Amino acid sequence: MKRNTWVIVGLGFAVVALIVGVRVFRKSGPEVHKIGAIVFLTGPQAPLGTEVKNALTVGVDEINEKGGIKGKRVEVLYEDSKDSPRDAILAFSRLETEKVPVMICTGDVVSLNLAPTVEEKRIPTIATVAAGPDISKKSDWVFRVFIQASRQASTMAEYSSKTLGLTSAAILAINNEFGTTTTETFKNVFERNGGRITKSETFDVADRDVRAQITKLKGTNPQAIYVSGFGDGYGAAVKQVRELGFAGQLLSDATLSIPYFLQQTSPANEGAYFTSTMYDEGSKAPLAANFIRRYKEKFGSEPGFVGAFAYDAFRLIANAIEIAGDNPQGIKDALMSTRDFQGVVGKVSFANGNDLDFPLVIKRMEKGKAVIVWGGE
Repeated sequence: MKRNTWVIVGLGFAVVALIVGVRVFRKSGPEVHKIGAIVFLTGPQAPLGTEVKNALTVGVDEINEKGGIKGKRVEVLYEDSKDSPRDAILAFSRLETEKVPVMICTGDVVSLNLAPTVEEKRIPTIATVAAGPDISKKSDWVFRVFIQASRQASTMAEYSSKTLGLTSAAILAINNEFGTTTTETFKNVFERNGGRITKSETFDVADRDVRAQITKLKGTNPQAIYVSGFGDGYGAAVKQVRELGFAGQLLSDATLSIPYFLQQTSPANEGAYFTSTMYDEGSKAPLAANFIRRYKEKFGSEPGFVGAFAYDAFRLIANAIEIAGDNPQGIKDALMSTRDFQGVVGKVSFANGNDLDFPLVIKRMEKGKAVIVWGGE
């Protein structure tokens, strides 16, 4: 009897030891590489957040079909920021408990407000759909993979004054930090080149009627109106500029590259000049064409430049994990050392700080199609 009892006890210890051993093994050797994603999936910015999530899904599927990264599958853990700093910080905390070594976040407000937490927790974070100033300057753990407001405004001011020969312009920009930076930068560069800003006005992201502001701008007789921003207010501004009979030159930013806004503002956008990337929904370049095909097959629509940047952000992270594993410091160092990485928006680098360097171009709407008229060499 005693002998049987000891056998049972011994087997019990063996089972417990096996269970503990399995748990320890799982903790020390995870089966997946986790990436956190704090994305606006609800609220006014949800269409852009959905495009980001879809693009990340395409990237994840591609890598996992090839066996993952060094034999481990990749998994993206999503949290909805609702474009709210408070919700984003709570989301960051939840993802931190999942031990994610790197994150992606969307939006200017969210990215700026997350920066102190990112700095404290030392988890490298890539901000996308975030064009406002100083986003990558708040912490060297924050990277930006997106177009910067100041770079867009400066490029358009240079092109419109030097190439188009414009000497006067008015500005209609969104009423936030992005719009303030756009207005100040365009004004400074345009005036430095001998031009004159006749007046500037603002609109809010959810505005449906911008006619009062446009009427004031028209009254100053500018040769061009530069419209910059996003949301319903942006779409209304582009359409109503033409609706109110402004016959001068329409200038804009990369928001006009987004398929939704291209469709929404047509045909008012005909002849407009706008800053954009090398990426194009009809691209024949192998990397871009493959991304577009897979995205369309899975989601039934073509991705715009927002999805292109999100896809490149994921591939940059995957490349960093390939180099450094799941070590946050190693991933940060690998990102910072990225040079001439082939993305769908062109060859990209983090050569000058934590803002992604990539080819910026100017396109013009010609018979409903966006055509590159400057840059891209």
